[in-house]
Amino acid sequence: MHSFVIRQGRLKGLKLFFESSLTTRPTKSRVKTSLIDRLRNLERKEEICFVECFSGSGQIGFEALSVGFKECVFFEVDKQAFSNLSKNINLCKARFKDVCITSFHASFLESLALLKTIKKPCLLYLDPPFSIREGFSDIYERIANFLNILKQDINVTLCILEFNTDIDIEQFFNIESKVSFGKTSLAFIKS
Repeated sequence: MHSFVIRQGRLKGLKLFFESSLTTRPTKSRVKTSLIDRLRNLERKEEICFVECFSGSGQIGFEALSVGFKECVFFEVDKQAFSNLSKNINLCKARFKDVCITSFHASFLESLALLKTIKKPCLLYLDPPFSIREGFSDIYERIANFLNILKQDINVTLCILEFNTDIDIEQFFNIESKVSFGKTSLAFIKS
């Protein structure tokens, strides 16, 4: 088992864990740093629910809580990853009693009813399994279709997508901006 430490914000120093597996991978350090810098500078983030849609260990959601988001919702379908995520949530709540965290052992793409229960505006962070993995060749198209349905029912302020740079992501999404880090990119999708 590997670990990571929250490096900034109110959760600074919190040590959490992840299991590297065939179904999950941690976000690259350069990508995470750039993303967290952008999240830290968002206005009114305390009024927004951060939703980590393909959570793995929850690393990005915990970082979002650390830089000022008051609520985080995690979705993870993989049993082993969800078990690890649950342990990380318990570690976080033991040290920081006031965090508002909800987690679902469910597929984000099949959770419209659960998402409708969120009353705050949402920022969606999407880091799906890359489309080169077996069974995920159409993942970006599935996400785009689901977001179109989802946005009819909940207030999505911003979607951030982590994806393989080789993918022509503009064919699926209306991109506001994009940043590349070698083979990994972040796209900021207009709501």
